[in-house]
Amino acid sequence: MAARGQPDKPSSGGGAGTLRVGEVLRTRREALGLSLEQVHAQLRIPARWLRAIEEERFEVFDSPQYAKGFVRSYAEFLGLEAEPLVQAVAARVGTGPKPQLVAPSGDVPIRPVSPPSRLRRVLAWAALAAAAGLLWLGYVGYRQLRAFYASGEPAPAATPLVPSGEEPQAAPSPALPPPAMAGENAVRVVLAAEDVSWLRVVADGRRVFEGFIRAGERREWEASESLHVVIGNAGGVRVQMNGRDLGLLGAPGEVVRRTFTPPPR
Repeated sequence: MAARGQPDKPSSGGGAGTLRVGEVLRTRREALGLSLEQVHAQLRIPARWLRAIEEERFEVFDSPQYAKGFVRSYAEFLGLEAEPLVQAVAARVGTGPKPQLVAPSGDVPIRPVSPPSRLRRVLAWAALAAAAGLLWLGYVGYRQLRAFYASGEPAPAATPLVPSGEEPQAAPSPALPPPAMAGENAVRVVLAAEDVSWLRVVADGRRVFEGFIRAGERREWEASESLHVVIGNAGGVRVQMNGRDLGLLGAPGEVVRRTFTPPPR
């Protein structure tokens, strides 16, 4: 998991405007190995605006609020503390010129503006919540996929249901329930999510699932020869195999691979 960064504090003699916002963001992005196109794919901010931010050309934005909002989103996505960067941008762009209103001669009737309906407000809040959820899910998925590909693809160790008696095995949990709903020559794995996690499941050599499961979701698969799973957030997924509760197979954010096989015939 990527650690949150802390941008360098501005020098004591220059004020908040001396903080090089674009350099801080570009350096962090390059350290994470991300391109502007990859950031655009996650944040939906056009790459030309991201480039303008990194080059500190804040005048291209229609208003200071746009510049500060995009910088905040960009910084939070990169795992940086956003507030110092936003304040530095505010010191650069200010609040922007206020429009000059010129009233025509004569009396102008003033009509009250109707407030937005309650339904529109609810829909607007729902859209904002959905966008925030998708952004968070994309960020979590990026961190898990980054950890997954950085760790490589070592050969997974098989985990048979019944100990063979010839190899040392980890001490089993006491009072394990009997196998349920799986044939004698099959393996059945149930994954119950306690936190969002990326998964890949291959049953008998065929990929049957690849994607995310969220907290509260429960998925199950069965195979006759082998069932291989990759868990991107091992501390957030509880595993059961043929009725046996194996618990959490790793720490939060850890990528874990396991291959489960049926009991010996």
